[in-house]
Amino acid sequence: MELEESLQRMYNEQLYYADDPSLGVEQGLYLEKLFHYNQLPPSKRAEKQALLNEMFAAIGEDCYIETPFHANWSGKHVYFGHHVYANFNLTLVDDCAIRVGNYVMFGPNVTVATGTHPIHPALRQKN
Repeated sequence: MELEESLQRMYNEQLYYADDPSLGVEQGLYLEKLFHYNQLPPSKRAEKQALLNEMFAAIGEDCYIETPFHANWSGKHVYFGHHVYANFNLTLVDDCAIRVGNYVMFGPNVTVATGTHPIHPALRQKN
């Protein structure tokens, strides 16, 4: 499957293969940024904010995500309003859009999932 076709199926919440090699290459570029974000010390707040601005689809003012932070696409499909705080171990399964309003606080170990896997094994098999 071509990258564009896989991305369109994913964005339209249609069945697609998450192990599609073209998706893996694209996703890897975003995951590199996420890795760097998680490696920065808390004292590098400006650098962390700059990375969030690159990683997220949109992020408002005064947002902070404690590390470790996990996301399938490093926030590429995530829209945060202003003044959002996420405690440790936020996981965003951001295969599709995630929209968070203003003044939201996430507790520790929160997972927000927009994607899922086919339940029936026959749908997971490639023919």
